[in-house]
Amino acid sequence: MESIVNYKYSAAFLRDVKKTLPEIRVSLADAIENIKSAETLNDVLNVKKLKGHKTAYRIKVDAYRLCFYYNDEKTLILA
Repeated sequence: MESIVNYKYSAAFLRDVKKTLPEIRVSLADAIENIKSAETLNDVLNVKKLKGHKTAYRIKVDAYRLCFYYNDEKTLILA
């Protein structure tokens, strides 16, 4: 995976982030920055591929799971 170019956030993700505690928001922001700065998926901390999906991955942030999809057009969609 080369550097990801486009980022999109689902409406549900943005709505859920607003409901979380401020400490969790900081942790989520750190995880998103880690994804954005990574040159490969191996550079992303604590990333796991989701079973049954070709392009879905997740990162555990406290009690939450930050799911993202990476497709061939180098688009990251956070959900």
